[in-house]
Amino acid sequence: MKPTVYMIGKMTGLSLEEMSKWRREATDMLTFSGFRVLSPVNTILDPNPREIQHSNMFQLKNSHVMLAELDHPEPSLSSVSEITAAGIFGKPVITWGSRVAYKNAFWVLEYTTRHFLLMEDAVQYIIENYYL
Repeated sequence: MKPTVYMIGKMTGLSLEEMSKWRREATDMLTFSGFRVLSPVNTILDPNPREIQHSNMFQLKNSHVMLAELDHPEPSLSSVSEITAAGIFGKPVITWGSRVAYKNAFWVLEYTTRHFLLMEDAVQYIIENYYL
């Protein structure tokens, strides 16, 4: 069974390209190394927010490790919620980015397993430490 990485990151207020760019790059690196990747971007076409939330939570709960983007100047409430849920489920949360918008977000800081400034470094850490 391939280990599964769930991607957490800002989506609200972003274009499809903006929310997808880093996820595509990380997916390429992870799938090349034998991981399965789940992205909530794939569920945004569903018009029912409750279904999206339930689908995302199901994917998060059934993933092995989280990769979370914290690089935008405005915080994402959904990202904070998903990071908190992952922490409560006992999942490792690997974050990357400047974290400026999250400097006072206790739940994010509490449930972050390891933080990196660059996405590539966070992905490499996952590859080296979470392959089954």
